[in-house]
Amino acid sequence: MTDLVRCQICGLAYLNPRPSLSHEKTFYEKEYFERADFREWKDNRTRFFQFALNKIEASISERKLLDVGCGGGFFLDLARSHGWEVTGIELSEAAIRHARESLDLSVIQAELKNSHFPPNEFSVVTLWNVLDQMWDPAEQLEEIFQVIKPGGLLVLRVSNATFHLGLHRFLGFLKSVYLIPRDQREPTVFHLCMFDTVSIKHFLQTKGFTETKISNSPLDAEPQVLVALLGPTGSRIVTRLCYALAKVLHRITGKVLGPSLFVTTRKSL
Repeated sequence: MTDLVRCQICGLAYLNPRPSLSHEKTFYEKEYFERADFREWKDNRTRFFQFALNKIEASISERKLLDVGCGGGFFLDLARSHGWEVTGIELSEAAIRHARESLDLSVIQAELKNSHFPPNEFSVVTLWNVLDQMWDPAEQLEEIFQVIKPGGLLVLRVSNATFHLGLHRFLGFLKSVYLIPRDQREPTVFHLCMFDTVSIKHFLQTKGFTETKISNSPLDAEPQVLVALLGPTGSRIVTRLCYALAKVLHRITGKVLGPSLFVTTRKSL
């Protein structure tokens, strides 16, 4: 049985026990995107990618970007169309084929620590729902720190542990009183690591990043679980209402309560 446990020092939540490192590497190289419908991936994330690029362009003028875990390359393609010099790094063979052959992008198949990028190479590094799926997020942040220029941006999205744990407990209560079926699939997300606003800020500060800003992230257009439960139109309505509600609650309480965290931070000078 796998449980989610929390570190009492840094607040990071993580799966225990975890799948083996070799299992995770094989999964992301061979299986994760192998049957992917890349048109669906693009449709679902285009709105978020445009939101993210607008935020980045409002924060920095130099345009040299690395997307870690770039998938099929859709964010890179969007950034390139805005005049950015872009590079991707990815493990999935299927995703790399799509990025190279369909979009003519420069994508490296490697782990970041084996990529041999020069120090201070990029003005911006992005990770979209990647850091929380990494075996050792602290090590990855150290590697990222090395390749970002001083004053450069790290921009990422991760699942919000506060939201998903709260939703899981609420749905567990509904199941316990038979208001929903006990085998009902939940629209919750639990990756290898789960961050909240405190733990992600702690991790970034300890690795040399400053000026960290955390907000609610827009959601993908049609999360697969919600599509299965509500259909495409219902899923779209619910995700937009959820994001709008999260923004309202953030204004009232100051807390980031949506399903995903959008984080920007800078490498110290």
